[in-house]
Amino acid sequence: MNSEAIIECVPNFSEGTDSSKVIRIVAAMQVPGISLLDWSLDTAHNRSVVTIAGPAEAVVESAVRGAGKAAELISGILFVLGLFTRIACLLIIGVMCYITFFLGKGIIWYDDQHPFLFILLALVFFFTGAGR
Repeated sequence: MNSEAIIECVPNFSEGTDSSKVIRIVAAMQVPGISLLDWSLDTAHNRSVVTIAGPAEAVVESAVRGAGKAAELISGILFVLGLFTRIACLLIIGVMCYITFFLGKGIIWYDDQHPFLFILLALVFFFTGAGR
């Protein structure tokens, strides 16, 4: 693969009503080398679409950061409601482990984000289950 190739990525998120959540997801996807081409909300289908482009490594990092932020926001709602808590935990654990150990190269504590803390909290929720 050409190291100078530009790749376009169009992730969809299951959030089309709360623009503040989508803005936070888009902000998390801003990494060096990425061009944000467009993002939109579709309230009729409860979807948001983000279009980014850039070098392959930057696109992967941006997409995973967006997925991590979406998992943080959407799974957090499931925790609060007490719905599907163990499934939400597995989602958070998987995404945050990827962010911590692959993207973050094992750095477990950042200045502005704390993915390892989400892993620990998700493990606690996974083993204790939903609060009643």
